[in-house]
Amino acid sequence: MYGKPLYNPNDPNGFNFQKKEYIAKLKHIAKDERVPLIDLFSVYFEYDRGHGQTMDELFIDGMHPNNKGQQIEADLLIRQIEKMKLGF
Repeated sequence: MYGKPLYNPNDPNGFNFQKKEYIAKLKHIAKDERVPLIDLFSVYFEYDRGHGQTMDELFIDGMHPNNKGQQIEADLLIRQIEKMKLGF
């Protein structure tokens, strides 16, 4: 899919321009259904804004998280599960 529409390899956001609308819809559905949603897209972009760090440090190939990216995701999942108080 690289280099084909709807992907622009010269755009620093690559495929991500489509994700903004998709994530907005996911947030709306999660709110309507009253289910938790972990917005990894925003988490990774927030990380990228940190001093001396870049989102590229978190991915093997620009799409799949490496150990550091997976650790961030795992920590967020653990916090969300703890908030749910499921009894284990």
